[in-house]
This record gives sequence, structure tokens and C-alpha cells, in this order.
Amino acid sequence: MPKQGQFIFHDFYCINCGNKSYTLPRKTSKLKEQFHRKLLFCPKCKKEINHIECRNDEEALMFKEAFNNGEYKEEAEAPVVTNRSAWVWERHLLD
Repeated sequence: MPKQGQFIFHDFYCINCGNKSYTLPRKTSKLKEQFHRKLLFCPKCKKEINHIECRNDEEALMFKEAFNNGEYKEEAEAPVVTNRSAWVWERHLLD
């Protein structure tokens, strides 16, 4: 088991195409819940879309099974809503 403050690597899978997009480090003290979603750019789809975080191979297999059953189809087709109000506010102040 890693010591506190160390990093472990988690895989992120695109909910639109089902491919593994990124492997990113996570601090062991700041781990997210199972199947956490993160908005990332998918290199295959060429757009920003939610990705599912898989912490191990078992979770990756569970994701692949759910993806093949079409569980993420509606979520992938829905428009992506992001909170970029801070960016808009900063831009407003500069105008």
C-alpha cells in the first residue's frame, strides 16, 4: 500500500467511444469514488467529453461491460455542461 502523499495512477475511459484515453496520477490522500467522471479531451473523438475513472483492472472490465451494454449512450449524447463562470467573470472584468 502506498504511503500517504504518494501517487497512484488511474485510467480514464471515454464514455463516447469506450477507449482508454489517459492514465493520470492521483494522490492517495485525495482518491475519488468509483466511476468518477472527469471532463477531458478525447483524442479519438476530437472533443471534450466525460471520462470514467477506473482505479484498477476490475473496474475497467466493469466499465467495458457497461459500455458494451449501452449504459453510457444517453450521457455521451447529452450536451456537456461545464461551470466556466470564473473564466467568464474574468473576461468580463477585462472588457
